[in-house]
Amino acid sequence: MQCIEQGSYKVIVYDEITDIHNDNIDIEVIFSDKTRYSATVFTVKNIETLMEKDAKTGENNDGQYLWCPDLLIIHDLKEVTILDTIQHLIDENKLSSVFQLLENDDDYDYWLGTEK
Repeated sequence: MQCIEQGSYKVIVYDEITDIHNDNIDIEVIFSDKTRYSATVFTVKNIETLMEKDAKTGENNDGQYLWCPDLLIIHDLKEVTILDTIQHLIDENKLSSVFQLLENDDDYDYWLGTEK
């Protein structure tokens, strides 16, 4: 798990990235008011890889579709790409449309630096 501070919010990356061009990760964006959003971020190549695998295994109607409730597709999983994408979504007031709003959780005081 990695926590990246970005001024008024923090980005939590829950997964280790094994291939910046062919992988997916779960992330959260946590604002200072404890508002939390989550998404699963896929690369374009990873979508293709997963659909090819599903075609072989029979999952998802033989690879005809891939879904995730909070799916975000980006070109690569470089930290700069992830952070730029999040900032763009915030600037364009689209974060709440793309990411899933999560319930507040007092356990996140640790990440916010407000532990009691």
